[in-house]
Amino acid sequence: MEATGDLFPLTRGKTVAYRYMRQQEFRAARIHERSCTVGEFGAVKTAAGALDAYRIRCFYDGVVRVNYYAPALGRVVLQTLDTIFDSVKRELVSFERGPAPEVQTAKSETVTLSQAASKPSPVALAAARRYGVQLAAYRSPARAKQAWSRLQRFGGALLAGQTPVIERQDAADGQLFRLIVGDYATKNKARAFCRSLKRGGIDCWPRARKAVKSPAVVESPPPPTDLRIVRR
Repeated sequence: MEATGDLFPLTRGKTVAYRYMRQQEFRAARIHERSCTVGEFGAVKTAAGALDAYRIRCFYDGVVRVNYYAPALGRVVLQTLDTIFDSVKRELVSFERGPAPEVQTAKSETVTLSQAASKPSPVALAAARRYGVQLAAYRSPARAKQAWSRLQRFGGALLAGQTPVIERQDAADGQLFRLIVGDYATKNKARAFCRSLKRGGIDCWPRARKAVKSPAVVESPPPPTDLRIVRR
């Protein structure tokens, strides 16, 4: 891959261009050209609330994609994309801030066995959590299914063998249906798969998956595309 520089750290007016070659089986190699320009910094409204973010306007092979990157969260919180197929809006719907670090003091405390047993250990919580890769989010499951069909055709071998799941998220302004693939024990593994998709031109981000409490929350039999819809 060739690039004119690094996009980070973000500064207003910075432009970075890069290109790379991609070749799929039985297809001729294709060169992809992309560029991004950092715009103004200010408040942007998302389903998760108002956040301060940089407006980054990008051209992906001629398609305009606008990303809003929030430094406080270290991620894109809103993205708009217009293509010949659809107009897509992806946004952050919720987040949790980690607890403030505890202040260590010289005072010792005694913890009884009953107190220790009442709280699950961080190791147990981490072991129970699973991670996937979100490809998009839509206002209806039907649009999410249509998007999966298009992504399958575009991604080819990158998405071969993947069984997508549609997770419903209740937001302040309505419902969103997340299109998610992959089932990983750690976020790092989900992030690695997401990186491979991005190299192939498919945008994504890793996220914790919702647990399926019982077979009743999964449609049965599954639709022809093997999509599963998880409701909370």
